[in-house]
Amino acid sequence: MTFLIRSSVAMIALLGMGLMAVQDVRAADAAPAAAAHKYGVVNLEGIMHEAKAAKSVHDQIEALRKKYQDEIGKQEKDLKTKDQELADQRSVMTQEAFDEARRDFRTKVASAQHDVQVKRAQLDRAYAKALTKIQMTLAQIVEGISKEKGFEVVFPSSQLLYADESLNVSEEVLKRLDKELSSVEVKIEPLPEGEEDKESK
Repeated sequence: MTFLIRSSVAMIALLGMGLMAVQDVRAADAAPAAAAHKYGVVNLEGIMHEAKAAKSVHDQIEALRKKYQDEIGKQEKDLKTKDQELADQRSVMTQEAFDEARRDFRTKVASAQHDVQVKRAQLDRAYAKALTKIQMTLAQIVEGISKEKGFEVVFPSSQLLYADESLNVSEEVLKRLDKELSSVEVKIEPLPEGEEDKESK
């Protein structure tokens, strides 16, 4: 009888150890899942290329660039004409009159060059400001989607060698960006105080 009791106790102990072992294995299997991280991937370059707002900025910049080029072309043509007139009149002008006309011409050339530099700087600043607005909105949208999907980190696709397509949320980001910000006005503004003087140096 004592032997049977001891055997039963031993069997119960072994079963208990077995159950503990099964629980440990299950816990070990569950640990990786509990510790798994959720990542997202976004093709920033592709979005900035395809976004309606980015395209609107590009079109406006190109239109302004063409306008400036036409204006500069007209200035250059006028200056060439003036230069030729001075050359033709050189023989009938006094040295003093010619020197004064030449100084006036050089002043106009310098002014035209300064105007070109200022317009280029204004265009660059306007372009950068418009893109910054798009990028800030894009960042907010990525943050919102990340919270919805529980992403801990979102990587730009350009920084990855490989990522499963299921992690890519670029299409959703682009869709929301186009809906929230379909266009951005490119505003040409005066350069900050001191910046215009720098452009002339």
